[in-house]
Amino acid sequence: MSGRLRVGLSGCGSVSQRGLIPHLAQPDVQDRIEFRAVMDPVEGRAKAVSELREIPLWYQDYDQMLEEGDLDMMVIASPIGFHYEQGLKALQMGMHVHFNKTMTTTKREADEIIEAARVKGSNLWPPPERCRELPTRKPGGCSWRNASSARYTMLCLEEGCSTSTRRSARATTSCRM
Repeated sequence: MSGRLRVGLSGCGSVSQRGLIPHLAQPDVQDRIEFRAVMDPVEGRAKAVSELREIPLWYQDYDQMLEEGDLDMMVIASPIGFHYEQGLKALQMGMHVHFNKTMTTTKREADEIIEAARVKGSNLWPPPERCRELPTRKPGGCSWRNASSARYTMLCLEEGCSTSTRRSARATTSCRM
């Protein structure tokens, strides 16, 4: 992939502030990504994060961020009930999508997200083969267990490679569909 990946983040709550945002702002990924925009519906939260981390754009409205942000990839860290709608909108615009925590709440939604990504040629994280197991897994299943996975996502996009995530043991899964 040539150039830097323009990344937006939906959801600036405590998980994002303690994990995702610091990792996406690390100097060692800045040659590969431009952390361009943050969004949170709580008044003032996205603006505060934007100012603290020197992220150029902030929004209180997700659709506005999609329309104006000029993004290649969306990291979705909003409450899980919003993941399907937000992910589908980003995919329909041709973006790659990284879901923090669970991708969707139903198998039907997961299948629709996976199909939308396939049609647009976009990448998904967690990888689709893990997400198809969603209905049979415990709550919180089909998720990346630590915030540093967003950094692995950047490497995976850049290299078109396999990426690893830790559970009780290291499991390797494909990033491509």
